[in-house]
Amino acid sequence: MRRFSRLSIRNQILASILGTSLIFIMILGVFSYQIAKDTIESNYREDFLYNLRVSDNIFDMQTDSIIELLRGLLIESSFMDTLAESNDGAGRYFSSYDSQIFERFAGELCLSANAVDEFLVVGLDGKLYVYSKNAGSSYSRYYREENLTEQEWISQVARANGREVFFSNNILRPEEESKDLSIAKYMINPYTSEPVGYVIVNVRKDMLRKAFADKGGYETNCFLVVDRDGAYPLVYFQGNEEYREEVLRDYLSGETRQYVFSVYTNKLTDWDLVSVIARRELSHASNWIRVLILVVALSLAVCSLVVAVFVSKHIYKPLKTLEKTIEQVGEGSRHLTEQFDDSEIGMLGNKFKRMVNHNLELRERLLESKIREREAELYLLQEQINPHFLYNALDSLYCLAMIHDAEDIAEMVEALSGTFRLSLNNGSTVITVRDELKHIENYMVVQNMRFDGRFHLDIQVSEALKDIPIQKLLLEPFVENAVYHGLERRTGEGTVKIRGRLEGEDLYFLIEDDGVGVEDLSRLEQGYGITNVRERIRLYYGENYGVSFESEKGVGTKVTVHISTSKERARDEKLGDY
Repeated sequence: MRRFSRLSIRNQILASILGTSLIFIMILGVFSYQIAKDTIESNYREDFLYNLRVSDNIFDMQTDSIIELLRGLLIESSFMDTLAESNDGAGRYFSSYDSQIFERFAGELCLSANAVDEFLVVGLDGKLYVYSKNAGSSYSRYYREENLTEQEWISQVARANGREVFFSNNILRPEEESKDLSIAKYMINPYTSEPVGYVIVNVRKDMLRKAFADKGGYETNCFLVVDRDGAYPLVYFQGNEEYREEVLRDYLSGETRQYVFSVYTNKLTDWDLVSVIARRELSHASNWIRVLILVVALSLAVCSLVVAVFVSKHIYKPLKTLEKTIEQVGEGSRHLTEQFDDSEIGMLGNKFKRMVNHNLELRERLLESKIREREAELYLLQEQINPHFLYNALDSLYCLAMIHDAEDIAEMVEALSGTFRLSLNNGSTVITVRDELKHIENYMVVQNMRFDGRFHLDIQVSEALKDIPIQKLLLEPFVENAVYHGLERRTGEGTVKIRGRLEGEDLYFLIEDDGVGVEDLSRLEQGYGITNVRERIRLYYGENYGVSFESEKGVGTKVTVHISTSKERARDEKLGDY
């Protein structure tokens, strides 16, 4: 090190560049091969992950058509009524009449979906109906000794609450690996919400062949569909059968020394779609890279020596300029104007110069940002004064009206003040039913002042409901519509009635008027206020809640608002469907 320090800067640079280059070349030679292998594996994963996404879409299209057919049964009254009524009978057989009804729908479903081998109906009491394309298929033991309602899959499908449940094998033959997969559905009457039984379709697994067409051309490349929670995890396999057991074992155990796995999870079934290839086959493609890296490393060693000599001759001048620039910064200079050449040191000097100048610009921007932030805070504080000013102004008007015995003006000012306070609600979006009704009463007071007491408000909501929290301004827009579209346009007096009832955790409000009615409900439903309420109900309570309208020309209009008393349950229900 002492000898090195005694060398000139040029020679120090020469020795440093040459030594650094040799070290870099050695590191490059050691790690490049491994990096090349990792890159090839990464490219394989990316390519086949894309293929798996395509396969997933094809699989979803195949299963979606079957699911739509199953869901279509829910609106077939003859099928649902037959299944519901059969639960009242004794024995393990459906009647011949019931079987004829089921056979008609089973035939249509199997004809529409070629991949469906069997269609089965299971009653709540364990009755079984089977429609099979396979003559040798038999489920006789369920007619003689076993009770279907005691099987584990029954409770699993019932817990799904109407959503389709996928099984990796035939659920009525759980003791053997099947060539079919089962899709089971808990049949719930959409009109009564009462369960009536179960429907099962057994689908041939070979329908997945279209989804997993050979996209790789590798010898060891295989495709798998794996159900980790199933009795038989391997749902489907495509590829060389001699790798079947070993590939499945390594995937389930997480062993990745022999094989490279690319995985995509199907959201409908929660099954893993897996593409796999042996590492040894991928490594063949990287052997030529090993030779290329060795040649490049040797070439770099020679070039490094030549470049080190050349660079050392021209590097001293920009180094001196850079040193001077650093000294200027140390002395407090904040704006640099020195010019550097196009060498690496010159580029470093230019970057250093830009960095110093850019830091000054950033500091100025930061100062400006802080000033704007303080201005925004001041604006917000000022805006908070406006509501208090309006409150005080309305209170002053109220007192002045009372002093001058203008009771009608005082009543109107008091109603306006109450309406404004309830609308703002201290910034909260949730109020009680009681406050919402008070808001409506204030609104009607103002309207009756305008229209000389033409309108009447009839509220029949029990005290038990008035303390329930709801989103604010859910009912008032409909009362406003009733006055504007219904009562104002009729002659004489009119009435708006508000009723409330609680069914379980579902809360219903009926707003009814005896106005002129509306012929085109679409125009009413597309109004800004109504659209706003509907959107807030959808976002806050879920898709199962909303608003419905009824109207008759010359008779009046009825609006039903359906919400939930449990926001958490409403959000959960948004995730489920039939």
